[in-house]
Amino acid sequence: MRAAKRVSESGLRLVRRVGARNPLLFLISMLISVSQIANAADWPRLPDGRIVVEMNGVRLAFPASGERLKDVHFNLGSKERSMTLQQVLEAPDRAREGFAGKRNAVGFAVGSPTGLILKHFLASEYQGFGFAIVTGPGSQGICETIERRVIDARVRIANGKLTVDADGLAAVTLSGKSPDILYVVADPTRSASPRIDHLQCDALSTCAASICVGSNISFDFHFPEALYQRAVWQDVLRRANAILNFVLIDNATGAGGK
Repeated sequence: MRAAKRVSESGLRLVRRVGARNPLLFLISMLISVSQIANAADWPRLPDGRIVVEMNGVRLAFPASGERLKDVHFNLGSKERSMTLQQVLEAPDRAREGFAGKRNAVGFAVGSPTGLILKHFLASEYQGFGFAIVTGPGSQGICETIERRVIDARVRIANGKLTVDADGLAAVTLSGKSPDILYVVADPTRSASPRIDHLQCDALSTCAASICVGSNISFDFHFPEALYQRAVWQDVLRRANAILNFVLIDNATGAGGK
């Protein structure tokens, strides 16, 4: 509660200058500030100032302010019903109503390589990335399918039927009109991010992963292979896991699957 009432010193100085010149503007500014603080207080805060948004029982941590709040989108059961992070922070009751009992997703893409994403990570290290966290009924359909493929690949590795390359990855060509290639981390304990144990790349050179977390969460991300080629994939997995840990605060760990 104490954190919710804090106002930055620079903000206070600005308000005082406005008040000295125009009392009416001063009153309006103060009313807006009080309203914003009240809305933010409706979501719990972490000691570092991040707001905790709960979606289908899953706690997600996001910055309480910043220029990129509108870049984070919540799909409330369908693409037609969505809210930005800024709207979620400003209207907690509406957000909770939209989240209730539905398959929901929150996602963001990194366009500009300048500044910070989530007010914490250098955007230049995530250029071209896209992230999504899906919760609720049916959220793990895709990641469970990939999990089965990864398990099958590891069986083939153990039986000597699948080759592991020098970077610790084994490539499996999937069937289909335009076959994707599934790259499996042969030994997760030796990976930069044991929890993220695969990448799947398509004919358009987009690589992605879908990770089952807990019993009702899917963490997905993708990136352009042109910007991040195979030689740096272990670092890509590490960066993606850092985002997972930062947002999914109850599932923050460097290892393990479900």
